[in-house]
Amino acid sequence: MVLKGAVVSEFPIGTSADPVHFPRRNHVISGLSPGVIVVEAGRKSGSLITTRIALEQDRDVFKLHGPITASQSEGPHALLRDGATLVRNVEDVLDKLGLPTPSKRERATVVLSLLPEEQRIVNSLSSDPIHIDALARLAGRTPASLSTLLLGLELENQVTQNPGQRYTA
Repeated sequence: MVLKGAVVSEFPIGTSADPVHFPRRNHVISGLSPGVIVVEAGRKSGSLITTRIALEQDRDVFKLHGPITASQSEGPHALLRDGATLVRNVEDVLDKLGLPTPSKRERATVVLSLLPEEQRIVNSLSSDPIHIDALARLAGRTPASLSTLLLGLELENQVTQNPGQRYTA
C-alpha cells in the first residue's frame, strides 16, 4: 500500500494494530467516507462506535437488512430507529448520496480485477435471479457474510440485487 497508495493515520508508522486504537482509526475512515454501511453489529459492537462518529461528522449511515431475531442485527436495527437509511441495493446508497446510477450497459463495460472468491460468486450468477440463501449454500458461506461480499460486488457493478434478496449478474 505504501508503494501504490497512501497511508493515512493519526498514529506514527510502526504503531501496532491494538484494539484500543480502533476508534481513532475509524474516525479517519468515516471522515474520508461519504457514508457508513453497517451489515452486522451486536449491541456493543465497535461498528456502532464508527456510526456514532460518522453521525457526528454529518455522514450518512446506512443499514443493510438482516434477520430481526439475530443478535448481530440488534445494532443495525437500533440504527434504523435512530434514522439510518435502509439499504436494499447499491442504488439506494447512490441515490441517498446524490450519485448517478450506472446503466447495465456501463456495468458491462467495466473490467475489474476481482478476488478469486468474488469471481466465483459472479460466475455462479446469471440473468436468472437466485436467492441469497441458495447462493450462500453454493458459496459455503452464511447469508450474512455473503451479503457483505455481494454489496461490494454491487458497488463494483458486478451483480444486481433484485426484489426478495435475489441476485443476478
